[in-house]
Amino acid sequence: MYLGGKEQMSSTWTLKEKSQGELEVVVDGEKWAEAQKKAFNKIAKNIKIDGFRQGKVPAAIIKKNVSEQQIWMEAADLVANDALQAAYEEHNLDPITRPTLDIPAVSNESITLKFTITVRPEVKLGKYKGLKMGKIDAEVTEEEINNEISRILVNYAEVVTKEGEEVKVAKGDIAVIDFEGFTAEDDVAFEGGKGENYPLEIGSNTFIPGFEDQLVGVKLGSRKKVKVKFPENYGAPNLAGKDAYFKCKVNEIKEKKLPELNEEIVAELQIKDVKTVDELKNYIKESMSNYKKQNAENKAFDEVMTKILDKTEVEIPDVMIQEESDNLMIEFSQRLQASGYTLDDFAKASGKSNEDIKTEMWEDAAARVKTRLTLEAIAKEEGIKVTPEEIEEEYKKLAEYYHMDEAKVRQMARVDLVGYDIVLRKASDLVRESCK
Repeated sequence: MYLGGKEQMSSTWTLKEKSQGELEVVVDGEKWAEAQKKAFNKIAKNIKIDGFRQGKVPAAIIKKNVSEQQIWMEAADLVANDALQAAYEEHNLDPITRPTLDIPAVSNESITLKFTITVRPEVKLGKYKGLKMGKIDAEVTEEEINNEISRILVNYAEVVTKEGEEVKVAKGDIAVIDFEGFTAEDDVAFEGGKGENYPLEIGSNTFIPGFEDQLVGVKLGSRKKVKVKFPENYGAPNLAGKDAYFKCKVNEIKEKKLPELNEEIVAELQIKDVKTVDELKNYIKESMSNYKKQNAENKAFDEVMTKILDKTEVEIPDVMIQEESDNLMIEFSQRLQASGYTLDDFAKASGKSNEDIKTEMWEDAAARVKTRLTLEAIAKEEGIKVTPEEIEEEYKKLAEYYHMDEAKVRQMARVDLVGYDIVLRKASDLVRESCK
């Protein structure tokens, strides 16, 4: 490759595994001679030698005090960037990381620059249009509507005490109990396992699995020995995975009496254009249908994308997965912090080590990167572009969604990233719309 006149640079690109390769550039002729001259002049301008003013040292004195290697290394810095950019263009390379540089050979006549570069991976697509999508079922049953109404009416329920000698605990009741927990292996009461007059809603899954179910059918005033096994990932290590039992006494049983749904309750819900009981039922049915339809569509499309990804061939560089994994870990940590927890808290509660969490993040990151690269390739194949008008509209939507000033959103979200997201979304929509 010649860059004008007698200046000469030649390069070869060798792609290896996982989109990492070696770019070797040889610079010689006038290009290398001129670089050495500039390097010598730069050194001469900055060198300090006793008895001479800086920048006024004779060339003969400089040559005695500066080695060829110093000049060559300085000259290498002067030609490296031009050599790299020219080779990028010649071989149509799209680097995704900063390259590393080695100099395997250098002399007065030439220099060999060896760059190790990770490039954007090549994606080989399989079939991605006209695939069969699963059936979308958005039917809402009468039972589902009634269950949603009951959930609403719970907020207006009256809690009343159940009376009578034959009263028993039923699912949904609030059992007011005394309890004390013991480890099964040594019958020793454990710390934090005792309570008095505790109002436990049966079916709320407040206590460990199996506890609440064993209280169903227990008479008012009766005692019950509840046998349980603590989960393996239980927060208290001394109890995790162990058998235990609780001595319980039912002191009181309460139940929630739901009111009849009426227009007064409907009005309190303050739903736009919903004023009657029938209108509320229709509203619930439509909302649930839309929700089920969206979920079903997403699930069906995820299955389509899985088929596409299975047929997509791409060697993903570790650096791309690592970057995505780091982002996932940051997002996960932030969600935990928002709930008042840390990664250590999650590790203890889940029984997973930090290494387990990182491994899962790596697997999720690899899947996300492959999905993104596949959609990029589809967009390229289909010639999908984004217009300035679409970017402007996206900024307005983002500002509205996050309740932020549009100017602030523009500062936080770069135009190229916003455009990139739109392109991927359009590629995804193209696949979805083409499905059978």
